[in-house]
Amino acid sequence: MKRILFLTIFVALMVFAGCNKKSEPATDKETESTKTDSLSEKDTLSLNDFVDTTKLKKSVEDVKKKIDEKQKELNKEMDEVKKKLDELEK
Repeated sequence: MKRILFLTIFVALMVFAGCNKKSEPATDKETESTKTDSLSEKDTLSLNDFVDTTKLKKSVEDVKKKIDEKQKELNKEMDEVKKKLDELEK
């Protein structure tokens, strides 16, 4: 009960403090920052812009396969370089 009373008083004070705040005209810097902070219409996405998750999963799997293939190629090249290094050391 004390919590509810405390929260009610706290909210009332916050609202009261917000209502008594004098509104000053915004400076150019403030209006400029709010313009850049807000999203423009072309920056927002519609539902049609979202990609199907199955396509994403497939593309991720394809990228993983390509990475694995490149890693195997690099490992083969590293083995060849190690062999050449061993031959040069002998």
